[in-house]
Amino acid sequence: MKKPEISVVITMYRENFLLVQAIESVLSQTFRDFEIVLVDNNCTSVTREVAERYVSRFPGQIRIVHEPVQGVCSARNAGISASAGTYIATLDGDDMMRPTRLARQHGVLKCRQDLSMVFCGCDFLDDVSNRIKRWNVQSVGGVWREMEALLQELFAGSPNRNRGEGFRLPISMTTLFFRKETALEAGLFDPRMNPRDGDDWEFACRMYMKGGFAIVPEALAVYRMDSPQSAEYKKNPDNIRNLYLQGEKFFAILWENYSGTRKSRSILKKINAVHLRIAGRHFMSFRKGIPMGRRILFRACLLSPANPSAWKLWIKSFFPVSLLPRLFWFDRPLSNESLPVGLDRQYALSVFPCPPRGPEAMVRIPEGGSRSFSTP
Repeated sequence: MKKPEISVVITMYRENFLLVQAIESVLSQTFRDFEIVLVDNNCTSVTREVAERYVSRFPGQIRIVHEPVQGVCSARNAGISASAGTYIATLDGDDMMRPTRLARQHGVLKCRQDLSMVFCGCDFLDDVSNRIKRWNVQSVGGVWREMEALLQELFAGSPNRNRGEGFRLPISMTTLFFRKETALEAGLFDPRMNPRDGDDWEFACRMYMKGGFAIVPEALAVYRMDSPQSAEYKKNPDNIRNLYLQGEKFFAILWENYSGTRKSRSILKKINAVHLRIAGRHFMSFRKGIPMGRRILFRACLLSPANPSAWKLWIKSFFPVSLLPRLFWFDRPLSNESLPVGLDRQYALSVFPCPPRGPEAMVRIPEGGSRSFSTP
């Protein structure tokens, strides 16, 4: 069998019938020299049935790889390692790609040996109305843009700073296109970032060390917002805690790899301050979390004293409670509910230490328990 030029790696977990649209969007590509590698990461029976139906229809072009270790990093690594293509296009199982995505990104990367990765614009699909909510998104803005700017500052001394368009944070995994060989040299996705969240940012940092980035200005991908799977994920309080843990892992890995100079450590502290502001604002959305949120925000002020954002938030934390939702840009009234289990005073004192604990020293917050760490 002829080796395909491109391998499209699709991870599967709870996509169910949304996987049909993802696969069909690949089969509709104008660039035809590709294979589809579906990674079964302990997926639901419905998802698996959909995948198996396509494998039976396209036995030479679609296949399934099994990865029992739960997490998108392990799943993507299994798919990339098993791929036969020279180039890799990643796609989440509930997202889609426009018909010219593979052709456009392949055309850029094939003739640019100085690049390690090519992104593209992305349309945001409202899963409820099934309509595009935002067209051709290339930068999210807000905290996302602030984090990207800090990472650009961190990598300003990289030899790749003048290649391509500089460092960029990916909008979605559905926009990434790279050479398999380069990804293997970079070490693939760090499994310490399992189960999900922040893995694409961490991967982008290491890929930037291998070459510059470029972005195709058109929206070649469709990112599904508020899908049933993501809505279910956000409702689970345990996943809120996991988001913080993922942020800590990301920061710890950055510190592990890039804290060699005084300047880089200063930038990393600013990055940590951004994480603390996010955590502090979340605590401030609960009446019982206000004292802890105030403490977290003050730590953000100390880590990045020249940034007015944290100081403004910290000062606002002393305002009357009736003003807090509006002042902190919450989209709901101040909650009288108890804080999720594990988000307690002990956690507020330990979240995002600087310098950080290594990722290996972190453990998941146990169900019904408080934050705990293994002994380094």
